[in-house]
Amino acid sequence: EMMFVRGPYGKGFPMKESRGKNIYILAGGTGIAPVKAVVEYIIKHRKDYGEVHLFIGFRSPKHIVFGGHFEEWKRSISLHVSVDSSETKCPYEVCRVTDMLAKAKIPPNSVAFTCGPPVMMQYAAKAFLGKGLKENEIHVSLERNMHCGMGKCGRCMVGDIFICKDGPVFPYDIAKRLED
Repeated sequence: EMMFVRGPYGKGFPMKESRGKNIYILAGGTGIAPVKAVVEYIIKHRKDYGEVHLFIGFRSPKHIVFGGHFEEWKRSISLHVSVDSSETKCPYEVCRVTDMLAKAKIPPNSVAFTCGPPVMMQYAAKAFLGKGLKENEIHVSLERNMHCGMGKCGRCMVGDIFICKDGPVFPYDIAKRLED
């Protein structure tokens, strides 16, 4: 049988432009899937970045994705894991992932990447802004709005922007207009 694979299309997180900066990544639930490649890239090129903090949140311990990678990641970056709730004792903080971010101190020369449910990303962007980051230093992934991934179906079009071709990662100053 034959299989057709397309992509990747569009723009991802700005890894080259972020060299020399501190990186703060916040992902919720399956939003960890798109940032997993970012984490692995950073680990592979660790000397190119300052402090790296990964905040990931899940509904419960049974919803954790990529948990088998956590120990490896902790050798190179600061990992902060939370669960919204847990019926049993678990090694992770029980809170929303944005609550963990609220406690973080973010130094100058930092950028933020976020991916996950829309409400979580809105709260995360506001938290990053409150910690001194500018809108163009916060990068939001909107891939959940894509369908065909090639700009043919038009379902991801917002105004004159195709999420699939022009994104799916946008600086917050652009992303906030697309979400309205």
